[in-house]
Amino acid sequence: MRKCKEAVESMTERILFDTTYLLPILGMRVRGLREYEKCIGRILYIYDVYYHPVSLIESKWELLHLLRRIRIEEWKTVTSRYRQGLNYILKSGKLTQLRFTNIEIEEEVDYLIEKGYRDYFDLLIFSTAFIKGLTLVTEDSELRSIPSKLKRYEDIKIMNWDELIKSLPNE
Repeated sequence: MRKCKEAVESMTERILFDTTYLLPILGMRVRGLREYEKCIGRILYIYDVYYHPVSLIESKWELLHLLRRIRIEEWKTVTSRYRQGLNYILKSGKLTQLRFTNIEIEEEVDYLIEKGYRDYFDLLIFSTAFIKGLTLVTEDSELRSIPSKLKRYEDIKIMNWDELIKSLPNE
């Protein structure tokens, strides 16, 4: 029985969520994520889902930008939802946080910087997916184009939200 369970676990696809897909969990709306509420539970059940800790920093940064557009009275509600979502991400066991960086990841980041890419946070996420052999799920067109521009990355698997939900098995 144990071998069967291990075989099933080894077949489970491992995906790395870009920051965009954590934002709704943290209480922030993201346009263009079709059927997010309907599909996220299935995705978290079917796949081994990882996130990079830099995504939590980016998420909080997005929240701080939101402060410019809302009243301070709304701020308490928004930050409360953020903390509830953060608690879910950290404690639910549905998403796994990766280490921030290591030498191999930094070597990839530096290589990409030499090739003209500049967004360190995005490069950390991309390089982590590459080094860890994870499928990167991102809406970022610049990251999605890297494999077609740099042969070194031709085998990395990248998909966006629509591709991910199309890949879900029928219920």
